Amino acid sequence: MSNEVIKVNPAGTAAWVSFTLDQSHSLPGHQRRFEFKGMRVTWGLEKRGGKYLIVQGNWSFVSKGQN
Repeated sequence: MSNEVIKVNPAGTAAWVSFTLDQSHSLPGHQRRFEFKGMRVTWGLEKRGGKYLIVQGNWSFVSKGQN
């Protein structure tokens, strides 16, 4: 994980988190690996019962030629 950004609203009841992620996965019983490099992740969080919970998420990838 890299490029982490965390912002909390002034009341402390909501937050926004973004980061870039590189991951590699394989499914049980399969040899093929799935690689996600430079995946951009954004979460919206709300504070409920004293804990921040993810209430919205977005995952995207950079197109070739984009920075």
